[in-house]
Amino acid sequence: MYADGNPSCSTSTTARMSAIFTYQPLELGSSQFRILELYPGPFGDRISCSIIKSSLDSKPEYEALSYTWGNPRHLRWISLNGFDHPITASLEVALQYLRNTDAVRRLWVDALCINQMDSEERSHQVNQMRSIYQSASTVLAWLGPHRDHSEIGLNLIEELAQPLLQKTPGQTIPVGELDLNAIGPVRNLLYRPYWRRVWILQEVAVAARDPLIGCGCSWLSWNVWSGGLFHIYAHFGKFEVQNRLDGYKARSFLHRFFDVDKLRHNFHDISNSRTNIADVERNGERSNILEILRMTSSHDATDLRDRIFGVLGLVRIQDASGKRSDAISLPSHFKMIPDYTKTLSTVYCETFRWFLKIEKTLEILQRHSHLTCDWLPSFVPDFGGPLELTFPNNGSDNWYCYYPSGPLRPFSAEGPWLSDDMRTLIVEGFRNDSIAKIVDLQGIRNAPALFIQRICKEIMPTKKMLRNPTKYRYVMDAIWRTLVANRSLHNARPCQDDHRVSFARLCQQEDNPELSEKHIQDDPDLRKFLKAMFQAIALDEYLPHRRFIVSASGYLGLGTPNCEKEDIICILRGYSMPVILRPIEDHYRYIGSAYVHGIMGGEGQPNTVSGEGYSKFTIR
Repeated sequence: MYADGNPSCSTSTTARMSAIFTYQPLELGSSQFRILELYPGPFGDRISCSIIKSSLDSKPEYEALSYTWGNPRHLRWISLNGFDHPITASLEVALQYLRNTDAVRRLWVDALCINQMDSEERSHQVNQMRSIYQSASTVLAWLGPHRDHSEIGLNLIEELAQPLLQKTPGQTIPVGELDLNAIGPVRNLLYRPYWRRVWILQEVAVAARDPLIGCGCSWLSWNVWSGGLFHIYAHFGKFEVQNRLDGYKARSFLHRFFDVDKLRHNFHDISNSRTNIADVERNGERSNILEILRMTSSHDATDLRDRIFGVLGLVRIQDASGKRSDAISLPSHFKMIPDYTKTLSTVYCETFRWFLKIEKTLEILQRHSHLTCDWLPSFVPDFGGPLELTFPNNGSDNWYCYYPSGPLRPFSAEGPWLSDDMRTLIVEGFRNDSIAKIVDLQGIRNAPALFIQRICKEIMPTKKMLRNPTKYRYVMDAIWRTLVANRSLHNARPCQDDHRVSFARLCQQEDNPELSEKHIQDDPDLRKFLKAMFQAIALDEYLPHRRFIVSASGYLGLGTPNCEKEDIICILRGYSMPVILRPIEDHYRYIGSAYVHGIMGGEGQPNTVSGEGYSKFTIR
């Protein structure tokens, strides 16, 4: 190891401190990297440290810091190798808390150990990021300084972890026995900006040893942290509360303190990543690339290219010979390497191409946003935008319950054709229908009965149909099944008659179409139907909802928020959902996925094995 930077031993301290630190280049063809030596000192004194070069091959001892960069405009100056060097205020505070009073501490800190102004070096170091965090003696996940009574929150998490740590996972602590003053601080810890960073999916997930979660100068092991939060997450509806409140009221009680979606995003995805990586390594499995890309949708990245580069280290792929590699170490024609010299659009297009080569399906279209990007081909997902309104069953389980083009299987050798500039996709498909009517569902959460009655009037405008009980029941059945995408809530099986009665009740609310909260609470079946419907129609209440569509042939379905009349409905080989395409002169624009009731199992399609009856679609 040797010092980085360029101070001269004969240079005076005054002269050296007036200069700015400059990096000496790394050997980019090697496993070379830098380590920060943080010199001891009292809290509050100016940070003094130095950088030394090392190699991962030599297995040096160091700790890896995972933290929030903070506002790049809020800078503080430190002494680095005897030179002035600016860092963000967030990092300076972290180093104040991490600094020992009597001994040097050796850390890997990305903002200091990587020359952020050198794109080639940055790319090289990001290629090694997984190895850097895996090789660290400890990964330090620092949430920030103490505030908002964080010490009380950490104490409660440690208390909640005890049943799991003591091998009594079925035991829960009654809410009535908890210090309610501590619940707010736990919530505040979960809402800290740290958990929104895309890089934590890799930094914490790949750590070979139990990471430490820190706030100020207090630390908990990941096992304790995850044990406490698992108590909240997994047993959310099982808490007992004072006065023997029922389960629904218990959940309502806790909902006042916790946003379950934030709890899932800020904890469950990271916990799953750690578990999945361990399973992949232990059992020789391959990574679920689609699930890894899905997780990035709920995390922030200062550089949107990191939505891809930040998770490549999580991917493990098995080649034809059975050898497992990560995304960076594959043969050149399968390799995906972080490269900060490339534009954002090129990175996203290359990710699409890489998925086609590795997975040999079009399932990456699930990651598509409902928003259009002029700087991307319509079929390439904007990985920096909101997640596509993924249908309930086609999420993250690596198996699919809809088969409009037959059972999902890899493409044949020729597969879809992607042009060299990655702007044109030619794929086999079958034109099924076109959109004839659209019912906008925006606002359905506030008045579900009104919207359902509007849909029924659109579908059944004549009294003749209403006088035919058989046809009436058939159409009504198709409507409610379409509204829930024919899936039971949190279940992969198709609906039986799960929601027929609840749907009929909503249709009969003509005198008072607004259902009160009490009505919903008193009817668990109605709650299930509404929840299943909201899950099928939209990801959450703040995003544009799917639209209820009627095809020219009379099929009912759920289309994208931006679908229009005369858009065509197609089945593409290698994709588990029907798609909506918009004809534009000599090609099509990809609009998004759709649910179309009656064709989701491949009914009436051409020969799905031989491909006979399919034609080519050019999509740009």
